[in-house]
Amino acid sequence: GGTLAGEGHEEWSALAPGAYTVAVTHAGYPDWTRTIELEGEQRSRLYVQLREEIELRGQVVDRFGAPIPGQQVWCLAAGQTHPFNVEGARHLLGAVADREGRVKLTLPNGGEWRISIGRVAKQELVGQRRTMAHGGPDRFIAVVGGATRLNLEVQFASDPEPLTAIVLQRREDAVADRGDEGGTSLKDVDDPARQERLEKAFSRGDLEVGPNRIDLGDPGAGPTLPDWVNRMSRSVGNDGRVSFEHLLSGREYRLGVVRSGERYESQTSFVLTPDELLTVRARVPASLGPSDEPLVAPLHISLQHGKPGEQDLEPGIHWQ
Repeated sequence: GGTLAGEGHEEWSALAPGAYTVAVTHAGYPDWTRTIELEGEQRSRLYVQLREEIELRGQVVDRFGAPIPGQQVWCLAAGQTHPFNVEGARHLLGAVADREGRVKLTLPNGGEWRISIGRVAKQELVGQRRTMAHGGPDRFIAVVGGATRLNLEVQFASDPEPLTAIVLQRREDAVADRGDEGGTSLKDVDDPARQERLEKAFSRGDLEVGPNRIDLGDPGAGPTLPDWVNRMSRSVGNDGRVSFEHLLSGREYRLGVVRSGERYESQTSFVLTPDELLTVRARVPASLGPSDEPLVAPLHISLQHGKPGEQDLEPGIHWQ
């Protein structure tokens, strides 16, 4: 121990392996304390920032490790509960996960806090209360259970070529699900006109779903059955593989594969269950070449249902 030099830097060498507690104090600031474990020949570097606030960084993922963008994360102080209306949410400390599922929250002070995950009025995960201290664990992974994952494996009858895989969903389910997912923005949670806007968007064929904007009025891109719509689309890799995460369980889906002028759709549908890993294998025939008329043909698929294994994550708030 000792007093740090003017630049605030200190180095200790020749320490034996084992557990050490590093404590930093300075008049006018909360004490900073952290316990670390050193192994043989290991170098460890600590950055200490003395401040009243405590900065937390976290990531929200599903059991298969896929990020959950747009998920809402709340830090609840003693006596606070998950928000069940917009007015209650305005008085809480919260953040929305980015595209990688990452969030950053700044606690105004130490003390007892807990992490709660979920949109307003829909709590999906809550952690145990824990004492947040300067220098204590400040990174977490929130693993939300109940997720689904669909892995598509395409077998090519000829050389691999650019393909787009599409998940199709019944129109009435897609409208309802899209309305439910629209609550990411707090100001839209209680918007009574949202459902009407969604239904009009479907009727016009210009609803934006997933990462891509799909023109449902294009005969080469729209589903062959009128009561089905494109729910999500992604490019198939050169290895013939593509994954779809966070499809809602209990819904009926079909699969489609599209390439220039040709569209293949599965004639059978399937339903995902919570915490399910579904592997779908499909064989796409060789292209018939350029044509003046778009080709629509059946897509033959086989299904393999699975559950999370030992390598997958357990639901909960895991601190690091």
